[in-house]
Amino acid sequence: MQYAVLFDFDGVIINSPEILFNFRQTHFKEKHNISLTRKDARALLGRTYEHQVKHFCTQHNIPITIDEYVSLRNKWLSEVEAQTKLLEGITQLLVSLKKANIPIGLATNHVKNRLIKELERFGILQYFDAITPKEDVTHNKPHPESFIITAKKLGISPEMCIVVDDSPDCVTEAKNARMKTVGLCSFAFSSEDFKDADLIVHSLKELSAVTLLKLLKEEK
Repeated sequence: MQYAVLFDFDGVIINSPEILFNFRQTHFKEKHNISLTRKDARALLGRTYEHQVKHFCTQHNIPITIDEYVSLRNKWLSEVEAQTKLLEGITQLLVSLKKANIPIGLATNHVKNRLIKELERFGILQYFDAITPKEDVTHNKPHPESFIITAKKLGISPEMCIVVDDSPDCVTEAKNARMKTVGLCSFAFSSEDFKDADLIVHSLKELSAVTLLKLLKEEK
């Protein structure tokens, strides 16, 4: 029985969401005297720029445009990348899946050139059999299109794919696309948030080729 594992990138492969949120906290406190909370992190994680800007405009009454927001993010980018690291357990998990000849996919809102650069920097590009960056889809995550396209690239049907993501919305959308799902808890989301996940973990060290195969055989 052939199955595939599809990973998100930010927050599953690398710890960038928490690092980036820390930069946002500092900026909006200094510039607007706004203290961002875990509730804000939950509203921003895994969302498009449009959604994030709308959040700041409606929830904090900050009149920021998408261009201004993207400019801020680009300004922090080099410092964020300097602090970014692989999540604990991801390399071991990728190695175990590769040894078991299980296709590995990556579905992300990252743009391709930066994504490839990051994967090469961390020495893990070779583990992925299919990559779906922002340019390959019409609808960004949490819409399931990136997961569906990645599955097609791998030649694996959606019901034989397992998605690992740290966003409850992305997990729900993947579930609606008939995929099995693993919710990875983070600084923003706890186990209570992943109501649609087939499996909830607090660390990638809890996952292996064996545990993921077992997940496919279980009925929720």
